[in-house]
Amino acid sequence: METKNHITKVRKRDGTIADFNQEKITEAVFKAITATEQGDGKKSKIVSNKVAQILNRRFKKDEVPQVEQIQDIVEEILILEGLVETAKSYILYREQRRKIREAAKVVDESSEKIDSYLQELDWQVNENANMTFSLQGLNQYVGSHISKKYWLNKIYPQEIREAAANEDFHIHNLEILAPYTFFGREVVIIKLKGKIKLISLKDLYDEIPQSEFLLNEKDGAFAKYPENLSILDKSGWVKVPRIIRKRKNREMRFIKSEQGRSVIVTDNHPFIIKRGEKEKEIPAIEVKQKEDMIFSPDIVLLLKQENLFSKKYIFLAEELLENGQKEFFLEGFDWHDFIENWGGSLNALGTLSSSNSANSLDNKLELTADLGYLVGIFIAEGNYHSWRLEIKNTDRAIVQKVRRTCSSLGLKTYFNEKENKISINCSTAKLVFEKVFQIKEFSKNKNLPPDILTYNIDFIKGIIAGIIDGDGSVRMHQSKLYDSLSQVLIRVSSRTLLEQLSILLQFFGIIARDRVSSEDIGKISIFNGKKIVQNYPIYGISFSKKQGIDFPSFKYQKAIAASKHWRAEEYGWNKVLNNKFTTIAEEEIFDITTSSGTFLCNGLLVHNCAGWDLYDFLRRGFGGVNGKIECRPPKHFRTALGQLVNVLFTLQGETAGANAVSNFDTLLAPFIRYDNLNYKQVKQAMQEFLYNCMVPTRVGFQTPFLNVSLDINPPGFLAKQPVIIGGETRKETYGEFQPEIDMFIKAFYEGLMEGDAKGRPFTFPIPTVSVTKDFNWNNPNLVPLWEATAKYGINYFSNFLQSDMKPEDFRSMCCRLRLSNKELLMRGGGLFGSQPLTGSIGVVTVNLPRIGYLSKTKKDFFAKLGHLMDLAKESLEIKRKALENFIEKGLYPYSRYYLASVKQMRNSYFGNHFATIGLMGMNEALLNFLGESIAAKRGKKFALEILDFMRDRLVKYQEETGNMYNLEATPGEGTSYRQAKADREKYPDIITAGTKETPYYTNSTHLPVNYTADPFEALKLQDELQKKYTGGTVLHLFLGEKISDSEMAKNLVKKTFEKFHLPYITLTPTFSICPSHGYLDGEHFECPKCTIKQPCEVYSRIVGYLRPVQQWNKGKKQEYKERKEYKVTATV
Repeated sequence: METKNHITKVRKRDGTIADFNQEKITEAVFKAITATEQGDGKKSKIVSNKVAQILNRRFKKDEVPQVEQIQDIVEEILILEGLVETAKSYILYREQRRKIREAAKVVDESSEKIDSYLQELDWQVNENANMTFSLQGLNQYVGSHISKKYWLNKIYPQEIREAAANEDFHIHNLEILAPYTFFGREVVIIKLKGKIKLISLKDLYDEIPQSEFLLNEKDGAFAKYPENLSILDKSGWVKVPRIIRKRKNREMRFIKSEQGRSVIVTDNHPFIIKRGEKEKEIPAIEVKQKEDMIFSPDIVLLLKQENLFSKKYIFLAEELLENGQKEFFLEGFDWHDFIENWGGSLNALGTLSSSNSANSLDNKLELTADLGYLVGIFIAEGNYHSWRLEIKNTDRAIVQKVRRTCSSLGLKTYFNEKENKISINCSTAKLVFEKVFQIKEFSKNKNLPPDILTYNIDFIKGIIAGIIDGDGSVRMHQSKLYDSLSQVLIRVSSRTLLEQLSILLQFFGIIARDRVSSEDIGKISIFNGKKIVQNYPIYGISFSKKQGIDFPSFKYQKAIAASKHWRAEEYGWNKVLNNKFTTIAEEEIFDITTSSGTFLCNGLLVHNCAGWDLYDFLRRGFGGVNGKIECRPPKHFRTALGQLVNVLFTLQGETAGANAVSNFDTLLAPFIRYDNLNYKQVKQAMQEFLYNCMVPTRVGFQTPFLNVSLDINPPGFLAKQPVIIGGETRKETYGEFQPEIDMFIKAFYEGLMEGDAKGRPFTFPIPTVSVTKDFNWNNPNLVPLWEATAKYGINYFSNFLQSDMKPEDFRSMCCRLRLSNKELLMRGGGLFGSQPLTGSIGVVTVNLPRIGYLSKTKKDFFAKLGHLMDLAKESLEIKRKALENFIEKGLYPYSRYYLASVKQMRNSYFGNHFATIGLMGMNEALLNFLGESIAAKRGKKFALEILDFMRDRLVKYQEETGNMYNLEATPGEGTSYRQAKADREKYPDIITAGTKETPYYTNSTHLPVNYTADPFEALKLQDELQKKYTGGTVLHLFLGEKISDSEMAKNLVKKTFEKFHLPYITLTPTFSICPSHGYLDGEHFECPKCTIKQPCEVYSRIVGYLRPVQQWNKGKKQEYKERKEYKVTATV
């Protein structure tokens, strides 16, 4: 029976009143309930009646419920009735209907937006002062409205959507859809110039013939760029463009799987693990024992197509020459003489010797099991002594076998009974062991021949047998699971030997288990009356004798073959058994860059390091997108500048913020010398670059937002690095080009000083000058820099004076966001100077004044702030996933190309990007909450407390998500007006800056713009606050007009950085541009020199960049009116 309602009307979403119709509720429930097969029409009517009953109880006769309230009650009843699936279906139905309504609304609003733009009815037409009124501006204005609707309605959930619409916080750029290392003794399988080798990372680095380049002097980081080098990865061979060695400055971790495979890496190395059903990348120190899984592929299967274990013999002459040995004799002749004058060849069947008087070996050396045994026992028990080989062993059977093998090779041996020492007196044998089999000296350096995988099986079995008899032992292991397991144990101080051996044993179906013991380092023992100090960790492997597999080893023969596996011997994902701290003897660690971002190390799948910077651009050129034009690496100065503009403009089309180039002067200056350019030619090329940078090619008829960082002097990590011209390294290093850098700087700043044809400034690119402790304030080549600062205030100055950091440790992007590479690379391991592409995934700015206005207590304030930050975090995580999805689908083709190395490293194109949360209006928040400004003692104290609260919460987000977060002083060009305008409309008595008609909020934690004219008072009040931002911030020192003396500008910067710790400052004089007279000091809306008055463009810095005040939005224009300019005296 239908419930009788006293509810007769309902308020629709647009505010209109309509008749209440219960049948609409019944129909909606029916659709949901039948879709989930939880009922029929009768059940729908029952639910509908209960909804009507609740409505009649909750609303009085004259009250009019809203549609949303009725739908909420429907959801409530469905859940109370136990119809959970139907409730889910109904919720989905509501959401789909909302999206349909929004889509229709967007279509209707688009035409209205065109009218709003053309008639300039909307303040947002001038929201961005870098965007001028134009056809492109119209397209951007309408398109951005649709894009914003898409993000809010399709991407973000309701709570975030409502918070953004309500201006609780502002989500920026909705209109844009836009080093760790290994222990050097770890083992890899590589293919170098077509030859397969089983080799350690350290030995591989030494094997590469290409020159070594300094990457970072501070960290002792060097790199080689090999040719024709591939490494085995999980799916086969991948290219290796770079291998790195650097000084160890991290703790090391020993991570081992239940299968027995292990790897030693720095504690921050991103490790590929499987947790549950999800593959992840986490720092090594966070890998969980007994829970996480690591991957070990079947190497035998991966290499089944390769020609392995085929060599029955080798020609010693060929091997010696290939390995760099140029001096030896064939058939008693110097090998050159033998080939050139006696008709011989390197494949001669005669004899080879180290000299014409030494004992010889057959040039065609048969790789027999007995020779393999001799090599193996020497690896285990031998050492080089002057011109002979020595082997120590007390087992008579082993001694006899060694001497018998030597005799068959024609080698004389002697045995010292007292010292149990065999001496093989043949310098030729020593030469072969050193140069052909490449066996290293000393116990910690023991290794198998790198070419071991190409030698025949009998020879390999002999080597394994010799090592077992020399360094191995056999013991019986009692187990509850098995009757007995006979374990072969090998314990040595050479990690490389054991990892090579472990991989080799896999080809015999044997899985060895790794172990490491650092506890005995420093332990003293007595051997043969001598005191021996254990200086290195002891490494070990253990494995069972396998049925059907035999090695000619006396000890192995005694072992009993196992009939069952020991623990997990299967390939694939295996649980982590150990993750513990360990030490290594070496002070150097190694890593490589691969084309896939992964490779196999000790048989385990691991990550590698990667990077992209201007140096790499000069090596590779511009391109990377199918079907689009590509350029080879530039060979000339003008070409390099032109390609750089193309790269930056292209990427600017796919990003919302700034694009930055570091080491701009250092990396491009060498082209000047190679082109033999004079100053006039350099300046002409620089003028072309500056004009090209100012072309409004960015969407919306904007000038691309570009930043270039200037070194002034080559930084340490580049100074000793070879220059790149035409994609190739040259013999000179960047440190040799200081004269060209000086010329570059002078031309750059003279071009900036001259401006365009009307005297307007080049507002982009924005130069960032690094001021370090060795900065030469009296450098005459920097006079144009200080003159440009005094005239236009174009520079940003980055403060490294009060810090231990150096410019190469940071990257400046945009006018605010100082991104710490050091912090970033802690996730990736070490500071290599590889400078990975970085930035911000997005920015959300919290409306602090509203929190201050609505909060009654401090607890209430922080609860509201915490809630909004949580929503901001959720929105940023959603955006990260959405952008990753868009870039995977090809929406950002060039970004995808240039971020490919990051994708390889972190399995995410945006893995190096921060999520940024900012704040707006701290001063007004304090006025509303405390009744005091940020300049007051109590106000500043609470402001610091708020910043600390936000910092701590961001750390929590980092731990929860694994993504990087930072706290930014939001520039707030449009946000400062948008949020104040919304608050004034909603809360008429809220305190804002500005006027009732044109309110605005003070940016971030800045002082009120009219607080003081003393720059040093402002610096003192701001210093502690500005240091709290992890994303960096800037203090603009607004000046009334051009500083008359450039020395004053220089002294002001110098004094500021000597006394304060702020990361960035600018000097911003006000100036005007007259169409007839050009540049004018100070503010002149009408030209004072023109007989007939005509308007001028008045320039100042709106947030991070210079633009005419006439193009600013309403809020920023009001802020400009209220600004109190700082007074700079000649005594500065």
